[in-house]
Amino acid sequence: MSKKVLFICHETSRSGAPILLLNFLKWLKANTDMPFLIMLRQGGELTSEFEVLGPILFFHEQVRGGIIKRVLRRLGLTKRFFLAGLKKKLAGENIGLIYSNTIVNGEILRFLSFLKCPVISHVHELENCIKAHGKTNMEQVKRYTTRYIAVSAAVKKNLVENHGIKKEDIEKIYGFLPVSEIRPQQTRESIYSELGIPAGSHAICGAGTTDWRKGPDLFIRLEEAVNRRLPERTFFLWVGGDKTSTEGGVRFLGSRKNPFDYFAACDIFAMVSREDPFPIVCLEAAALERPIVCFEKAGGIPEFVEQDCGFIVPYLDIEAMAEKIVKLLDSEGLRRSLGERARHKVIERHDINISAPRLLMLITGILSK
Repeated sequence: MSKKVLFICHETSRSGAPILLLNFLKWLKANTDMPFLIMLRQGGELTSEFEVLGPILFFHEQVRGGIIKRVLRRLGLTKRFFLAGLKKKLAGENIGLIYSNTIVNGEILRFLSFLKCPVISHVHELENCIKAHGKTNMEQVKRYTTRYIAVSAAVKKNLVENHGIKKEDIEKIYGFLPVSEIRPQQTRESIYSELGIPAGSHAICGAGTTDWRKGPDLFIRLEEAVNRRLPERTFFLWVGGDKTSTEGGVRFLGSRKNPFDYFAACDIFAMVSREDPFPIVCLEAAALERPIVCFEKAGGIPEFVEQDCGFIVPYLDIEAMAEKIVKLLDSEGLRRSLGERARHKVIERHDINISAPRLLMLITGILSK
């Protein structure tokens, strides 16, 4: 009987790491007969899409049932009872490899150590995020991980320099996506109409959760800086986060099932993250031929933008970013040429059909040992 891979997803939010894993599992199911299970630390918007792919196990699940549930809760034994059942189930699944998608799963890896099988940790995080999850988490990850995958050179550098992980234990595989599926369903005109944006206007897009690391406050400042420089207003749209709102001159649209429509409706994608390992949203915007402006030393996306897909400005320099955006808005030809190169680069380097086989080779190589 073939050994199974247990894939761990920390959550199923509509965000970069879960989306990358979801796309990879879809590819794996369509192109191989490799058996696998999926473990979720917690659910989210994409849970139903994961459920279509294979059996789902939850790491934190409440015991069902009336009296038994109440008694276990009163005795403080709910979690212990559940984990004992989970351990028994996993022991019979012939698991040959654990694939932990993100570096925040230390507690789960410690629990799963009874399986005595190799562990791949796919790292989508940089130092601030690692610190936010605590020293104990990282110690557990380092103790149980056999092999690391870093989503960018910036991530690999951080693992080596700040956590003492050997270079030879880290495989750099950039983020990827199914390029053929990145296409809008609505026209620019329909999005402008939905949002009340006058025809002929310019729009700038940002994306992500609305936490400090992603820089929504910087996006508000960027809107102010750009519109000080222009005779006519340019509209700023932020896709992602928990709720819709308007702050300053920025419209925060919340999480959308069709984010590509909004990326395609904009002229430029502004990556204002203070720290971002290798954001998939940038690849999505690039696949839609949108040039990107970003900060240097903020993570991995400058490794994609380089000199031919947009502009890289000094770290957190809002005025410099505003200048580059105005330069792009003043030249449709420049926007088009940088956007076309961005899409070409995504197809060349970051399509799932190029990157997924590399992941598969790493997995099968470890399984065969």
